[in-house]
Parts: sequence; structure tokens; C-alpha cells
Amino acid sequence: DTNILISGIIWRPVVIASFLTLSILITGCSMTKLTVNQTVKVFAAASQTFDKEADLGLADAGIMANLKTFEGLLEIAPDNEELLTLTARSFALYAFGFVEDKMEAAEAAGDFQMQAEMRARAIDFYGRSKRYGLKRLSKADKAFPQVSDGDIETLERALKKLKQKHLPALFWTAYAWGGLINLQQDDPMHLVDLAKVELMMRRIIELDETFFFGGAHLFYGVYYG
Repeated sequence: DTNILISGIIWRPVVIASFLTLSILITGCSMTKLTVNQTVKVFAAASQTFDKEADLGLADAGIMANLKTFEGLLEIAPDNEELLTLTARSFALYAFGFVEDKMEAAEAAGDFQMQAEMRARAIDFYGRSKRYGLKRLSKADKAFPQVSDGDIETLERALKKLKQKHLPALFWTAYAWGGLINLQQDDPMHLVDLAKVELMMRRIIELDETFFFGGAHLFYGVYYG
């Protein structure tokens, strides 16, 4: 057991080995997160191609595959703000554009079992979108994870703190929350949350009423209708 002199300090070999191992683990973890962060930037840039895809079958398969990829990346980098927003956006859009469409097609065909399955899936996807969106918004105000169960005043105070950079996460959270309520209109406990979604959409209009093709205005068209 030979000791080693480094910078005037006597180190045991086992201590040096422990520090080297820890250094490698930390570096590996940092490199993994760096890779995830770079990957997210690529996905964010490429996601616009899905908005332009004319082949709905291809878009369906592509987005569906990405959903689990995004959740897998969040296991590695759970606090990546861009990834949280991208995941919230993807689950909300897929639920509305594809799952609800399949639900309505099943209803028209009289396949009520399939309709129920698609409804349950849409609710699940909207729920995930809302959860990821709220987590992103919690970076701006810690009150956001609790707004689902909180009062209007708490939400209103939290919304006032949001800036332009928070707009995408705010929109997709409100969008997903609205989708959840729409699919569960028979549950009064969900309907009472509509006032919170309306408040969020109002803040979106204040920040940028043109965001996502004026999506907040479309919400109000349905809301007042």
C-alpha cells in the first residue's frame, strides 16, 4: 500500500482511484446531457416539417414515434426547458390531430369500443402534455405545478410573471388542459377548471395574439359558442 505525494499532500492509491472514477462518471453524465441538449435543438428545428406534411399517415407514424423518444430524453434531462415545451406541444397536437380524429371516425362507424379506447388515449396524451407544460412553466413560477388544484387568484398572480419566452409552454399547457376538459364535459370537477384555461388564453393574447395561427382566438370562438 504505497502512498503517493501530490502537491505536498500524501494520497493513498485507493483515494486517487475513487476520484478518477468519480471524474469519469461526472464527465460521462455531462456528455450525455450535452448530447441530449444538442439533439433537442435538432428535433425542435425539424418539428416544423410535421406541420407541412401532406401525407397524414406519415405524419401520424412520425409523431407517434417521437413521443416516446421525447419522454426518453426527459429521463436523461428532466429539466431541459426546450424539451419540456416540445414534448407538451407534440402530445397535445397528436391528441387533437390524430387520436381525436380516430375517436370521431370510430363513433361514426358505430365502433364504440374503439371510440372509448381513443377517448381514453386522447385524455392520457392531453394529461401528459399539460403535466410537461406545467413543469416548464414552474421554471418561471413555482406555483404552476399546483395551479390545477389551486384558486384563480394564485394562477392570476403566476400568469402575470410570464414573459414572451414562456408563451409556447403557456399555450400548449392551456391547449392541452382545454382538450382534457372538452373530453370530460360530463365531469363537473373538470368543467370548473375552464375558468383557469380561459385566464391562461387571455394572457396568451396579451403576450402575442397571433401565436400558433391565433390559436387563443380560436379557443374563444369555441368557448363563447
